[in-house]
Amino acid sequence: CLQECDPGYYGEGCTEICSDQCAGGNATCHHVTGSCDLGCLPGYHGDLCLHECDPGYYGEGCTEICSDQCAGGNATCHHVTGSCDLGCLPGYHGDLCLHECVAGQYGAMCSKSCSENCAGEDNSCDNVNGTCDQGCEPGYQTPCCDNKCDVGFYGTGCIKNCSEHCSGEDNSCHHVTGTCDLGCEPGYQGDLCADAILQEGKIEDSERNMFGPSLSFQTFIIILGCAVAVIAVVAVVASLYMFRLVLHFYFIICFWLEI
Repeated sequence: CLQECDPGYYGEGCTEICSDQCAGGNATCHHVTGSCDLGCLPGYHGDLCLHECDPGYYGEGCTEICSDQCAGGNATCHHVTGSCDLGCLPGYHGDLCLHECVAGQYGAMCSKSCSENCAGEDNSCDNVNGTCDQGCEPGYQTPCCDNKCDVGFYGTGCIKNCSEHCSGEDNSCHHVTGTCDLGCEPGYQGDLCADAILQEGKIEDSERNMFGPSLSFQTFIIILGCAVAVIAVVAVVASLYMFRLVLHFYFIICFWLEI
């Protein structure tokens, strides 16, 4: 009874086998107690290395903590490798769920792409929920910029109202430019139907009140110009006539004075 158990065995009669989870190539253990000579393999603990790491821990000596980004309420992971049992929380990827999604990706396992309507050169968005980092391109709604502006609105932030002169019951217009979908109501023109059309032979109310019900502004200007010209001519003719009349009386007076 003086001889120790052969390597790999321990206990009474050397009938107990050292744990397979003992570290080292030969899985050797103490010949009496069975405790592993070189400690446990990663993922196991206890005197005989028979127990897997407690939930939430993994690795050598069970000292590593499972990632906070592991899915599931308890963030559990494989006791040896640390890979998350239920995968990663949205916005993260990798074996240990330690890496955020690359730019342009988001969501569970980073499987979703940020909207192409996100503002900015790289269309970047939040790695978890897909909210565009720099807001939306004109014509699209936050948070993810996948939806066009509601009917009746357009532009950046969808805060501009379509023109009230757009044709159709809902005054709908293009979600980006504001161009009326069905054109303009009668009497209006322009890209946004904001310009009133002045019909031939008619003028605005303010001009009509000033110049009469049937007189166009252009006609009034012509008549006014002609009147001014006639008055000027009459004034010149009258001036010449008065000059000649005065000159005539002057000669008559001079003639009588000489006599």
